[in-house]
Amino acid sequence: MVAIAQLVRASDCGSEGRGFEPHWLPQKLKPWLFRVLPFMYYAYILKSSKDGKYYFGHTADLNSRLNEHNKGKVRATKGRRPLIVHYYETLETKSEAVKRELFFKSIDGYIFLKQKGVI
Repeated sequence: MVAIAQLVRASDCGSEGRGFEPHWLPQKLKPWLFRVLPFMYYAYILKSSKDGKYYFGHTADLNSRLNEHNKGKVRATKGRRPLIVHYYETLETKSEAVKRELFFKSIDGYIFLKQKGVI
């Protein structure tokens, strides 16, 4: 999980001593400042509607990444458009998502996906 906060110098806060609460933030937004926000990552498999082949990847924003693939901004999938999300897993950290992507690309991952009926 990631906490959002901005550290400001104590001198910027005057005599109130609010070292971690920005003085410039509108009052209605202050309750949201220290709320802990879950940030999820995805390991995903795309399937080409053109040739039926798979692409494995990871991202923090699955929808925008799919749009990048389908707009031709990714060299590896540019000639295989359109692509659909065939399978994805939600993970808590980027390193977990990278490891899962690499697992999907391994022979053990291939066997796992075959046994699960994903590919």
